[in-house]
Amino acid sequence: MQKDYSEWANQAQSAKLYSAPPSYQTMSPLSAVQRELIGQPANLLFVESAHISPKLCQEACLQEHMHYTIVPDLATAHILIHDGESSSAPFDLLISELSISDQATLHLLMNLCKQDSGPAVIAVGAGSADEILTALRLRVADYLPLPIRSEHVRIAVESVLAQRQATIRQAQLFHCISNELEQLYHLIQLRKDAHEAQFSTKQLVIGPLSINTERHSVEWYGQAYAVTPTEYALLRYLAETPGQPRRYSDIVRWTHDQSLSEQEAKLLLKSHVRNLRRKFGQQLLEHVKGTGYILHDLSPNGTLG
Repeated sequence: MQKDYSEWANQAQSAKLYSAPPSYQTMSPLSAVQRELIGQPANLLFVESAHISPKLCQEACLQEHMHYTIVPDLATAHILIHDGESSSAPFDLLISELSISDQATLHLLMNLCKQDSGPAVIAVGAGSADEILTALRLRVADYLPLPIRSEHVRIAVESVLAQRQATIRQAQLFHCISNELEQLYHLIQLRKDAHEAQFSTKQLVIGPLSINTERHSVEWYGQAYAVTPTEYALLRYLAETPGQPRRYSDIVRWTHDQSLSEQEAKLLLKSHVRNLRRKFGQQLLEHVKGTGYILHDLSPNGTLG
């Protein structure tokens, strides 16, 4: 016997009810899967029809520990889904019969399938080629050809919920990765800014050596000395960390913008270091065998003081 939902449907439209009449809603104990999925039982919405009966809904959901609500038509389902988006328990799945002959119902189902934040849709139909093509165009989560039994619905629900769970986990993972990358980018930017700020100093003074980073000039005990661009770059790089050895390859990466082996970098720097020692003495640049070079502060309290 067809149930008379007209009075309740009117109440749903005016009072924005979120649950079916008590005799048509059942809540079973929580399961671990649903708790992990959204922190509460999965929330299903059935549209009653000749093939989707209250008994079938109850049998399909009883063992799966889910909330379920039964409504008389898609128009009422549309109201509940639209209002449920802002509730604490939005619907996860909509199970409805698909009828290509009813254009109004088909249009409502199409609108529900287009909602990114709405529930996934499981459609039930006669299994005709036209209906299957329509279901594909609507991009429903699953399609169940008639006749259906409760176990058919249960298997389809399990499959769609598993897909929904995987999508939620992927979204959460993507969000976490995005946050980590954003923090990493921020950290790299801070270090880069600090590095650039260090080089933005116009005058670097290391004992008697003075390097003007704006004019790219070098003074030694107050007297200007002519240096080549490579010699200037070498002094400026080593002046960042006076008294600390820098590897051959790191120096060449700065002075020549090249990535070389340690041996190749050592050979490339040898003549430039020799020229600098002729101009500023042997003690300014110390060779650390097998490692690289150190620029010393030659003031009384410097690194050789």
